[in-house]
Amino acid sequence: MRVDDTGGLPYELILVLNRPYMITNNIDVADGLSNGTVGKLCYVQRDENHNIIRIWMKFTKLCGRKRATKSRNLSVRLNLGDAAVPITPQTSTIPPITIKP
Repeated sequence: MRVDDTGGLPYELILVLNRPYMITNNIDVADGLSNGTVGKLCYVQRDENHNIIRIWMKFTKLCGRKRATKSRNLSVRLNLGDAAVPITPQTSTIPPITIKP
């Protein structure tokens, strides 16, 4: 699949731990997880088939606190501490682009 087929978005992302990433859509605005928020990737959680089921990020103290609190037991079990914020994958349908001659 070409980038043209995905509306300019890459088909595959390479993620690197402890690097900053920007959220590009609103996940939970009230919790500070909105478009433009930057955090560091601290863990990529996979299922038994090696598919990504969620990523864990760390933000400033004001971002993602509600979500981190709800997931505290799991984040501690994964040795991520209590400040890690889980983010589950979201999918979008990108309509094909028709180029008129």
